[in-house]
Amino acid sequence: MQRLVIVALAALATPALAASVSGTYLAKGDALVDKLEFGPGDKVTATAENQSLTGTYTVAGSQVTIAIPGQTVLVYKLDSAGCLDGGPQIGKLCK
Repeated sequence: MQRLVIVALAALATPALAASVSGTYLAKGDALVDKLEFGPGDKVTATAENQSLTGTYTVAGSQVTIAIPGQTVLVYKLDSAGCLDGGPQIGKLCK
Protein backbone atom coordinates (compact mmCIF):
# COMPACT_ATOMS: atom_id res chain seq x y z
CA MET A 1 0.00 0.00 0.00
CA GLN A 2 2.82 2.41 0.84
CA ARG A 3 4.43 1.81 -2.54
CA LEU A 4 1.16 2.62 -4.35
CA VAL A 5 0.83 5.92 -2.47
CA ILE A 6 4.41 6.93 -3.35
CA VAL A 7 3.91 6.09 -7.03
CA ALA A 8 0.63 8.01 -7.11
CA LEU A 9 2.23 11.08 -5.50
CA ALA A 10 5.14 10.95 -7.96
CA ALA A 11 2.71 10.80 -10.87
CA LEU A 12 0.84 13.83 -9.55
CA ALA A 13 4.04 15.81 -9.04
CA THR A 14 5.59 15.10 -12.44
CA PRO A 15 3.46 17.49 -14.56
CA ALA A 16 4.30 20.36 -12.22
CA LEU A 17 8.01 19.79 -12.92
CA ALA A 18 7.60 20.03 -16.69
CA ALA A 19 8.88 23.26 -18.22
CA SER A 20 6.55 25.46 -20.21
CA VAL A 21 7.00 28.40 -22.53
CA SER A 22 4.57 31.12 -23.56
CA GLY A 23 4.60 34.67 -24.81
CA THR A 24 7.53 36.56 -26.29
CA TYR A 25 11.24 35.97 -25.71
CA LEU A 26 13.82 38.54 -26.89
CA ALA A 27 17.51 38.02 -27.66
CA LYS A 28 20.04 38.91 -24.98
CA GLY A 29 23.24 39.88 -26.76
CA ASP A 30 24.21 38.09 -29.96
CA ALA A 31 21.70 35.38 -30.88
CA LEU A 32 20.75 33.51 -34.02
CA VAL A 33 17.11 34.58 -33.54
CA ASP A 34 16.02 38.07 -32.44
CA LYS A 35 12.60 37.08 -31.12
CA LEU A 36 10.52 33.97 -30.41
CA GLU A 37 6.76 34.27 -29.99
CA PHE A 38 5.00 31.19 -28.61
CA GLY A 39 1.38 31.04 -29.70
CA PRO A 40 -1.50 28.67 -29.09
CA GLY A 41 -0.92 24.93 -29.21
CA ASP A 42 2.54 24.11 -30.46
CA LYS A 43 3.00 27.13 -32.75
CA VAL A 44 6.01 29.44 -32.60
CA THR A 45 7.11 32.40 -34.72
CA ALA A 46 10.83 33.09 -34.98
CA THR A 47 12.05 36.50 -36.14
CA ALA A 48 15.58 37.15 -37.37
CA GLU A 49 16.78 40.11 -39.42
CA ASN A 50 13.20 41.40 -39.81
CA GLN A 51 12.02 38.10 -41.33
CA SER A 52 9.46 36.00 -39.46
CA LEU A 53 8.98 32.27 -39.96
CA THR A 54 6.37 30.06 -38.29
CA GLY A 55 7.03 26.56 -37.01
CA THR A 56 6.25 24.23 -34.14
CA TYR A 57 7.85 23.50 -30.80
CA THR A 58 7.99 20.71 -28.26
CA VAL A 59 8.97 20.73 -24.60
CA ALA A 60 10.64 17.73 -22.96
CA GLY A 61 11.70 18.44 -19.40
CA SER A 62 13.70 21.68 -19.63
CA GLN A 63 14.52 21.19 -23.33
CA VAL A 64 12.61 23.25 -25.90
CA THR A 65 12.97 22.14 -29.53
CA ILE A 66 11.86 24.46 -32.32
CA ALA A 67 11.30 23.15 -35.85
CA ILE A 68 10.73 25.57 -38.71
CA PRO A 69 10.16 23.95 -42.12
CA GLY A 70 13.20 24.35 -44.37
CA GLN A 71 15.37 25.67 -41.51
CA THR A 72 17.73 24.29 -38.88
CA VAL A 73 16.11 22.76 -35.79
CA LEU A 74 16.89 24.90 -32.74
CA VAL A 75 17.31 23.34 -29.30
CA TYR A 76 17.19 25.47 -26.16
CA LYS A 77 17.37 24.75 -22.44
CA LEU A 78 14.91 26.61 -20.23
CA ASP A 79 17.20 27.85 -17.47
CA SER A 80 16.42 28.68 -13.83
CA ALA A 81 15.78 32.35 -14.74
CA GLY A 82 13.14 31.32 -17.30
CA CYS A 83 15.35 32.17 -20.28
CA LEU A 84 15.88 29.99 -23.35
CA ASP A 85 19.59 29.20 -23.58
CA GLY A 86 20.81 27.72 -26.85
CA GLY A 87 24.48 27.90 -25.93
CA PRO A 88 27.15 30.03 -27.61
CA GLN A 89 26.17 29.08 -31.18
CA ILE A 90 22.43 29.84 -30.88
CA GLY A 91 22.33 32.41 -28.08
CA LYS A 92 19.96 33.27 -25.28
CA LEU A 93 16.45 34.75 -25.26
CA CYS A 94 14.51 35.98 -22.22
CA LYS A 95 11.08 37.40 -21.54
